[in-house]
Amino acid sequence: MRMCFNSTESDYTKNAEIKKLDLTKREIAQKIKAVKKEKREDNRYDHAPIKYGAYHVKDEEKINHIKRKNKRYKNSTQRIDTNNIRFDISLLVFDKWFRENQDRFNLKPIITIRDKDSFTIEFEGLIKNIHIYVNAMPEAIMIFEYDNDDIDQQPLEYIGDEKYNPKKGYYDADRVDDLFTYFKTREELYINEVFEAMLKYCNEKLVPENCLYIHLHRGMTSGKVRNKDEYDKLNKDAKYILDNKEGEALFLKEEAWKEIEFNLFDITEKPIIHYTKREK
Repeated sequence: MRMCFNSTESDYTKNAEIKKLDLTKREIAQKIKAVKKEKREDNRYDHAPIKYGAYHVKDEEKINHIKRKNKRYKNSTQRIDTNNIRFDISLLVFDKWFRENQDRFNLKPIITIRDKDSFTIEFEGLIKNIHIYVNAMPEAIMIFEYDNDDIDQQPLEYIGDEKYNPKKGYYDADRVDDLFTYFKTREELYINEVFEAMLKYCNEKLVPENCLYIHLHRGMTSGKVRNKDEYDKLNKDAKYILDNKEGEALFLKEEAWKEIEFNLFDITEKPIIHYTKREK
């Protein structure tokens, strides 16, 4: 994301942010205790050389995480601070929202990975090539996989530049049209701008009428969930279609596109493969 928080916030301010959430006293106490423990650990290894010391693995994980963020948002000029408490708050909000709203998904969502800074969600009955990744920005992304590799990402919604107006409330300033929606709490901002948008997108796109299309060509990859009937109409021009034998040979020579069509719900059905060659 193009987002940076103030890393010099006092512990008092951070604890106050946690207490604003609708949590039990026990949950609040556990979270504040975890923050203090993490801060002590961070002070021990944050500035240690990467290839030396007892905290090599933990340092490496943090560096890889930051590199991953910077690669995704390479045009950003703002520093991403993975230690800031607000990252944890966004995931707390998501966890609570998810538990209360998972029945609103048309397909049963299942959290398959839950770690310090993200959730990974798959859906019961859906092919394993699609999953949702929710990070602590917060941001929701639909990931497309093929042959155990990430092929493409479909950003669903995110908070690009969180701001606070004392008279109006919290809002996302990352809007080119300068039309902002204000919320009384940060919790409401995350839920309405990101999590509800993710739920709506999943219910609209993950339906039997749609298929997943994966495209491969010269090291380039892409993925898209589209309506099958509409997509077939766009590809009726048979002069570009190759038979599988010729198409595979040209694909290996990097002279043809490979398109793989997946039925979203029939896990046992083999994907349909098409090869195409465009005129120069």
